[in-house]
Amino acid sequence: MGLPLSGFTPFFDNKACHLELDSFLEKFKNFQLALQKVNEFHKQVCKNAAENFEQMRLKVGGPLSSDKICQMWLQAGQSGFNDISQQPAYTAAKHNLIESLVQLKASYQKNSNQHAELLGIPSQIEYNELKQNLHQLRMEFAEYREEMTSKIAVLTTQSQPKN
Repeated sequence: MGLPLSGFTPFFDNKACHLELDSFLEKFKNFQLALQKVNEFHKQVCKNAAENFEQMRLKVGGPLSSDKICQMWLQAGQSGFNDISQQPAYTAAKHNLIESLVQLKASYQKNSNQHAELLGIPSQIEYNELKQNLHQLRMEFAEYREEMTSKIAVLTTQSQPKN
């Protein structure tokens, strides 16, 4: 590409963009790992629920009605989830998942705002502000219309000749 021109600043810092992208990808990997960890716990919940259901089914024996099967599945699932959800490791995994999602979202918003600025298009923040301002204008216009309608109605009744 050649040497940079004297006094010329590049449109964007390529190194900084790569660092931001690397940071985003790292946060995405962290999110995936946290999601996999929580998924392992959910697999265990399913396994426990299936085992609990089988034990309940064997205790009851004989044919079961649809309602009884649904009730047993619900109880088995709740029992399976309660066993796992009380473990500190599960709580830590859920916390890690939420934290990694928050970090991923923040990185995504930062990257998307930077790219929007580079492309000269509105950012999500600007879209949200626009939506909020449009909503406010609609509310003000509705109030103004209601006020004007009532004033016109009053003036119309006042200007009509009395019989």
